[in-house]
Amino acid sequence: MAILDRLSAPILHRSSPVITVLTTGADTSIYKVEQTLLDSGASRSCINQRVVEKLGLSMVEHTHPLELSAAGGHVVHNTHETTLTFKITGIEQTILCYVEDREHHFILMLVQDGNGVRRGAM
Repeated sequence: MAILDRLSAPILHRSSPVITVLTTGADTSIYKVEQTLLDSGASRSCINQRVVEKLGLSMVEHTHPLELSAAGGHVVHNTHETTLTFKITGIEQTILCYVEDREHHFILMLVQDGNGVRRGAM
C-alpha cells in the first residue's frame, strides 16, 4: 500500500499539493519512493509508468485503449490501467489510474463517440 504524506517544503508553488509517496514493504518497513503532484480537480486519474514500476503495482491491459490527443497534435494511446491503494490523513482509498508512459504529464478529458471509441483531449 502506498502512503501519501505532505512535504514540509513546497517545490512548485506555495499552494501546490506536492507530496511524498511512501510504500510499505512485506516487512512493513516504509521507504520513500517518489514525489508527485496531486490534481484534485482532474476528471480521471493518471499515473506515470515509472511510479507504477517503483511501487510494484500490476498493470492490466485495456480491452478498449484510450486515444488521447497530445498538446502537440500527435495521438497517444493509453493501453494499461492499475489500481492504487493509499492513505491520506489516515483515510484509505483505492482508485483506478490510467498508466501513462510519457515523460510529461497531461490533463485529459475523455469523450466516447457514437462508435464506442473513447477519445481524450488535453
